Amino acid sequence: MAEHNDRKAAVDPANDIQRLVELYRDEADRAFRSIPHSDLVELAWMCAKAYGDGRRLYACGNGGSVGILDNLCADLNAMPRASDDKSAVNLGSWSAFRAINLYTSASEFTAAANDRGFDGAYAEILSAIGAADDLLLAVSGSGNSKNILAAVAAARSMGMRVCGITRNAAGKLYAERQHGEMVLLVDLRSEFPGQTGGNNANMHMEDIVCKIGHMVSGILRTCAQGGHRE
Repeated sequence: MAEHNDRKAAVDPANDIQRLVELYRDEADRAFRSIPHSDLVELAWMCAKAYGDGRRLYACGNGGSVGILDNLCADLNAMPRASDDKSAVNLGSWSAFRAINLYTSASEFTAAANDRGFDGAYAEILSAIGAADDLLLAVSGSGNSKNILAAVAAARSMGMRVCGITRNAAGKLYAERQHGEMVLLVDLRSEFPGQTGGNNANMHMEDIVCKIGHMVSGILRTCAQGGHRE
């Protein structure tokens, strides 16, 4: 009991919380700024082109990224049509663009996983619904997630365009990217609890996926305002 009390007394919650809040804010800013401006522009351009051409954007990730990509797809689908105050929806003839999370349906995903295994599930789903010139957004912190890499391979085989985000320059998603593909690299060594070592900067990467979704949704909103189709 005395040892427990000594450990507890050694912790200063006020100072620790203040330090960690400041650390997270500082790292979050540096993580986003570690991505070259030109790379962000290129990824945004790829999304805008998919929108202008009436193509589909498919997204895939693992763990918490699946939920974040749900939000990203919802924003990309809704924002171009919504009024600024969300009081109305313009029902005119807009681009046929749609953003689709490949894990939207747990039933469909597990059916594909049952046939092709977990590593091949995304590739199986994408092969059934994707088409040439569609866009795949692949998210993998390690850059080595087998199910994500299989989806990328399937996209390439169908003539789709590929973009992505990772935090590992040595991972295959970044290191083996092909000509014409844009993979954003979050280049930061984090000291924040829970995202060091093998999980380095993982939360910062997920934050950036949210930022990208919001950034691109605003860009697509601009595309919609200037590219209304009769």
